[in-house]
Order: sequence, then structure tokens, then C-alpha cells
Amino acid sequence: AERARRRGRRARGPTMASLEELVARTQEVVGALVRKPKMSGKLLARPPFRFLHDTVMALDARGGLVQELFGEDERDSSTITDKDAKVAFLNKLIAFAGICAGAPISVRASKVVAGAEPENTNLLLIALGEAAADESIDYG
Repeated sequence: AERARRRGRRARGPTMASLEELVARTQEVVGALVRKPKMSGKLLARPPFRFLHDTVMALDARGGLVQELFGEDERDSSTITDKDAKVAFLNKLIAFAGICAGAPISVRASKVVAGAEPENTNLLLIALGEAAADESIDYG
């Protein structure tokens, strides 16, 4: 955990970072890659689905992060209105982030949609930001 933290990555052990630390790390990693949506502390403290969707699409626009993962209907947040559609979108995203990170991301889509577990939601965003910044990965 200490070595991972020194390298700028999150620890995957019992030493869970505080929400404030995770928000700061999300702002650092994702905020360096996208201008909009703004990585405000208020939004990251309890990220709404629309904010998450817009962030993922902004990361995709930057370098094709999820270009093959989502269909056209899923790329438009106005078509994802019910809980089941949001959970399906997030389940794909969580699985993708785990593959990119090389380890499963410990977050449940139903909890994200409900606004619960913001710490794990920030871990998901950090993993996606790190994947988007990794130029060794070809998303095409």
C-alpha cells in the first residue's frame, strides 16, 4: 500500500483513503484530462449519474477511452433515464475500469446510482482517469 501510494496510485488494501483524499486525487487525475465537467468537490462528494456520464464521455472525447464500449444510445445521457439503464451503463464501465486497472474495482453500480459509497465512485473515476492518461493502451 505504501509503495502504491508513493507511486501515485491508490492502495488496494485495508488502508482506505478518506473521501477528502479521494476527491483531491480525482481532481488531480481526471481534472488534468478534462475541463468539463468541472471536478468540483461538491459533485465528487456525491457524484450524480449525469456528472459521471459526462465525465466518461469527456474522457472518451479526449482519446477514445470507451469508444467501442458503448453504443450511440448509451452515449447520450438523456436516453439513460431509468435505474436499470443507469446500472447497466455503470456495470459495463466498472468492468472496463477493472480490466484497465488490472484488478477489479470495488464499487457496486446500484450504490453509485443511489449516491452511496462516494469513496468507491471516486476510485472508479481515478481508475478511468489513469487508464485515459496511459498512452500505452490502445482503445481502438
